[in-house]
Amino acid sequence: MIKTGVKTSAGLKKHERERYSVWYNHFGKPLLARPKANILWVGDHWQTILAYIHELYDPPKSADSTLRNHIEGLANVLLTIDKTR
Repeated sequence: MIKTGVKTSAGLKKHERERYSVWYNHFGKPLLARPKANILWVGDHWQTILAYIHELYDPPKSADSTLRNHIEGLANVLLTIDKTR
């Protein structure tokens, strides 16, 4: 039951907002000059974010659950932006 068509971080659940904040702090400023609340950039740069997640959280650097939480968060943010794309 993920709501779709959301354009701002205010529309994300707490878990996804926390993950989004990590990605924005790492990529947001270098990639774009948008306000932090605008989540649409994730749809354009999801592959870069996914590579970053794997680089940072792949075992044995982190627990499997940490990797899974970040990948799930990315998937949920993408679904929140647009379920059909």
